[in-house]
Amino acid sequence: LAVKNKKEDSGDHVDFMRISSYFFSSDIFFTDKQRKYEIQELELDKKYNTLVFTGVKSDLLKFIDLLKNL
Repeated sequence: LAVKNKKEDSGDHVDFMRISSYFFSSDIFFTDKQRKYEIQELELDKKYNTLVFTGVKSDLLKFIDLLKNL
């Protein structure tokens, strides 16, 4: 946030704690659209081999397909 001169609010702090605590050990991770974009921009999803989804319809359909193919 500091690099991009964005304001941080109290919800951001919770998001960062949740992501930093669980992302590295997750195969599948659900978050909001903004955090998904930031995770993918930093290529953390590739680094930790984690599939990142949001609650938008297209992501939910991809997640359902993933579950069907397990």
